[in-house]
Parts: sequence; C-alpha cells; structure tokens
Amino acid sequence: MDLILAVAVAACWLLVPLALLLPRLRLLTAACLCGAVVLCLAAALSSPGPRQLTIEHTFSAYFELDVVARPFPVDHAAAPGWQWPLPFLAYALLWGTGLLAAHRRGPAGAFLLPWLAAVSALFCWLAMQLLAAPAAVVQPFAEDRFLFPAGLSMALLAARGQRRFLPLLLRLCVGIVAMRLPIALLSKLASDRQLGTSLDIHTITVFLVPVTHQEMEVLPGSLEQQQWLVWAPHVLFFPAFYLMSLGGVAFAAFLFHRHPPGPD
Repeated sequence: MDLILAVAVAACWLLVPLALLLPRLRLLTAACLCGAVVLCLAAALSSPGPRQLTIEHTFSAYFELDVVARPFPVDHAAAPGWQWPLPFLAYALLWGTGLLAAHRRGPAGAFLLPWLAAVSALFCWLAMQLLAAPAAVVQPFAEDRFLFPAGLSMALLAARGQRRFLPLLLRLCVGIVAMRLPIALLSKLASDRQLGTSLDIHTITVFLVPVTHQEMEVLPGSLEQQQWLVWAPHVLFFPAFYLMSLGGVAFAAFLFHRHPPGPD
C-alpha cells in the first residue's frame, strides 16, 4: 500500500507543473489529485493509531574505500496516524481548484507559477515529514521529486517567444536559484532552532566534500557547517547541476520554437 501511495503522490507532484505547461493535462491532473487524496485518507483512517518516522537524508560516505551515497538518520517524527494526509489535502485543494478554474486558458507564466508549484510542494513535503507520513511517500529522492518537474516546466515555458538564448539562460539561472533559495532558508531556520525534518542538518558534523571526497569535520551550529551543508548545496552545487540538464532542455525548446518543423 505504501508503494501505491508513493506513486500516487509523486505522480501529482509531476503532473501539477506539467499542467501549467499543457492546458489539456489540467483536468487529468485535478482528477489525479482527487484520487491521490482519497487513497491517502483511506490509508490514514484505516490505521489511525500513533505513527513514527525516522527521517533520513542521503550523504556521501566511505564504504570499503569507495565513496557511496548512504542514508543517515537526521530526525525522528511521531504523530497520530490520521494526520499525515492533511498537508497533501491542502496542496490538492489549492492546485486542483486552481487548475480547474484555468483549464481553458493557455500556458502559465514562465516563472512565478512553476516557482509556486515547487514551494507549495516543498511545504507539503516537510509537513508530511513532521506528521510521520509513510517513508515511501516522503523519503526517496528528497526534494528533487517536485523541484525537477517544476524546473522542467519553467525551462519549457521560458523558451516560448524568446528571440535570443542568452537572456533565456540567464533568466533560467535566476529561476533555478529562486526555487532552491526557500530550501536553503528553511534549512538554516530548521538547523538553528532544531525544528527537525530532513532540512535540519545541525547533527551532521562529519561528511565528505562533494568535489574532492575528502572527509571534513565541523562543529554543530557553526558557520562552516551551514556553508557546506546549507548554502553551498542549495545555492551553488544543485543549481549548477540543474542548469546543465534544464539548460539543454531550454535550448532544444528554443530551437524548436525558432525553427519549427515545416512541411519540408
């Protein structure tokens, strides 16, 4: 059952940004949101007792002289079993009603609505962690499960109507960083105040530097810890990785719109 719930929720986080790009997907997305909510509520009400969740985050680590990605426990959440679908219910109501109201309109704005889709999914994801949602729903792939679809939608929307690629690329850079900036700010807040969720990194004191794979030890709550685990990943490393893939998508879409296929 947890796998079915994970697929249903992940499908909604994928479809919402794509529905901003393709109006014909909006009715289908609203229906998927409704179906996913029904599944989550049915699963929660069938076992309303206390739930617990060990929140994990993936960091690089050494394993027999090799660098591998390993999950590390970073927090523990407990809540009544009927509560965890409530954040997703709010997310589904927000986007389901919004998409139904606009299902006959054209593509959405290139930056604001994909950004809102990413940020709303972020808060939904974090709230479900705090309410001890099933691990399969909130653990795998972390925030990339909704950030990448939102970034893909942003790249394809931004490519429409552009006459030059360089301004498009610069705007896409700003948009990708803007998607990651709320995560960095929330991670700093959660770490400073020890609020929990997978964005709380105050307990992580030993890690590997991503580029050099050298082990580094930092003090809890230190500026160096937050530089490496909050600001560098979310404002520098991950935006750069996203730009390499989404920039290629935007370039292909830009060429398609500039030189559409003709009868020849």
